[in-house]
Amino acid sequence: MKNVKQGFTLIELLVVVLIIGILASVAIPQYFKIVEKGRAAEGISALSAMGGAQDREMLRTGAYTSDISTLDVSATGLKFFNITGNATAVTATRKAGNAACPTAYGCYTLVFTLATKRIVCTGTPDSCVSLQP
Repeated sequence: MKNVKQGFTLIELLVVVLIIGILASVAIPQYFKIVEKGRAAEGISALSAMGGAQDREMLRTGAYTSDISTLDVSATGLKFFNITGNATAVTATRKAGNAACPTAYGCYTLVFTLATKRIVCTGTPDSCVSLQP
């Protein structure tokens, strides 16, 4: 009987490593994009809640408040955004944490304008476009 060698050749292993590398180069950026969209959803949700609270304040007192800490919704405790506001708009600014802003998306700000009831992203064009649903 003949001895048959078993195992993989070096070329086969290199092809597998190359395929894994190509898949990773596509999948990893998409993963981080989805993660940042989830983080942006925290800011959008908070802005919507603050906008609703400002509307309730308008119904109750006849004017929007410039001190958002007096509203019936808390703007504190968000993990990824700082919320500020006045009588015309509520703003969610992306927190940088211990490091600089996220490299791929930079520092961006979400602004909810009370008059138009729209949320607008300000920052680099790439960051705002890639965070759209």
